[in-house]
Amino acid sequence: MGGAPWHRTKAYESQNPMNYAANFKTPTLVIHGGLDYRVPDAQGLEFYAALKAQHVPARLVHFPDENHWVLHPQNSVF
Repeated sequence: MGGAPWHRTKAYESQNPMNYAANFKTPTLVIHGGLDYRVPDAQGLEFYAALKAQHVPARLVHFPDENHWVLHPQNSVF
């Protein structure tokens, strides 16, 4: 990617979804796990906030006890 993410190289910037946030139009259900180390909480909340700020129909479901996948049976039913 041409360097560390905090240097904001062109390669990192080209892959940043927030560069395309103005195009978000699809109603979206954001499901996020609090133990997900692949996608930090802040990124899930940022995505949800970008949708809501543009009046895109969106819902956020946050499972504090789940990882990248929703595995607990009671959470899967929810």
